[in-house]
Amino acid sequence: MLPLRMTLSGAIGIRAGLRRDSITLDFSEIPDDAVSVAICGDNGTGKSTILNLGMVPWREPPHIGDIYAQFGHEGRRELAFEHGGEEYRSVITYKQTAKSKKTTAVLYVEYGGGGYSDPESVPYKMLDGTESDGKTSTYDACLEELLGPQSLYYLAAFRHQGIAPLAGHSDPKSLMRDLLALEEPERLSAQAKAVARVRLLRALEALAPP
Repeated sequence: MLPLRMTLSGAIGIRAGLRRDSITLDFSEIPDDAVSVAICGDNGTGKSTILNLGMVPWREPPHIGDIYAQFGHEGRRELAFEHGGEEYRSVITYKQTAKSKKTTAVLYVEYGGGGYSDPESVPYKMLDGTESDGKTSTYDACLEELLGPQSLYYLAAFRHQGIAPLAGHSDPKSLMRDLLALEEPERLSAQAKAVARVRLLRALEALAPP
């Protein structure tokens, strides 16, 4: 995943550090021959906020605590990114009052590459027909189909301060499970072993002398 453009609105870290209600960065303006790119600024100016919230498409990035604590009454995250030669855009909004909290999230495919007003910008649709419709559950499913598990994403493409070693993978086997999506085969294997164990015990009981 290659970030192209991001906009953060209503983020407390940006408001406190830069005295601004929103910030937009266009990463596509970075020269192609750039070797390293740094975000510079004094402590508390919003650098971590940009990395944690602006440059990732996940609704609740790890190690930031309560996502709603990062915004005021209303917040908005928009990220355009390239993946597999296609351009996508995530739009996540947060609204909260003293009594309620609500998140709306949509993943778009930017066929025209012209930004949010482009008429060819359409909601992402999964292979099974599920469409990103604003619900957090469908957004998460669409994003995982596109980019893979969140834990694997942070391990492979986004390491920064405070991240847990190997993004929570304690051994190579757990990493391979995420890489190859082996959870379901493992579950079926465990069920098959349990069934075989029961049948074997029954067979042994039948052979045992009275």
